[in-house]
Amino acid sequence: MNSAPRILTSLVSALGCLLGSCRSVELTRSGYLSNYDRLEVAPAERAREHFVDPSADWSGYTQVVLEPLEVRLQASSLDTLSKRQVQTLRSHYRRFLRDAIGGKLRIVQTAGPETILVRSALTEVDKISAPLNWITGLGILWPVDVGGATLEVELLDGQTGAQLGAIVNADKATLWNAIQAMRPVGHVCQALEETAAWVGDTLAQRP
Repeated sequence: MNSAPRILTSLVSALGCLLGSCRSVELTRSGYLSNYDRLEVAPAERAREHFVDPSADWSGYTQVVLEPLEVRLQASSLDTLSKRQVQTLRSHYRRFLRDAIGGKLRIVQTAGPETILVRSALTEVDKISAPLNWITGLGILWPVDVGGATLEVELLDGQTGAQLGAIVNADKATLWNAIQAMRPVGHVCQALEETAAWVGDTLAQRP
């Protein structure tokens, strides 16, 4: 008999989150990247800085090493991750990278000549309140809580260690990402996929 008031209270709280939430992932400087000095703001993105070396001879690379995703959550991170969530995100990110790279480069295990090393770190996460979104999904037919993540990624020459490209990407989802909004790390996965796409697009500069 008391379930209706509780649901109504949750809906009111959800609408408050929708209208006035200040939660957001932001750009970080965790110290993970070998160089931050050449990063430039990407004006078309909500919060992204990136760099691609215009003098790099991309045609000289035939292989790529994908280091496992490191989790280096900063004090500014809105949430933490369980061990199982970390494993899930690492698995998804590697798949996203492999899909984004496609046949552009051969994926190998050891860096060396003609090889690009991809290093990636997850520095902020904003998880979704899945119960809240299920309640609002049933009550107003749409989820209201969104999440996201910040990643720091760089592409290095596998022999010299020179930085060929880098990105700090703070990706926050929108309310249109409804399917992923039903999983606590759904929008974190979306940020991983978007960042992996940047890696693929950067490597696509190879002739």
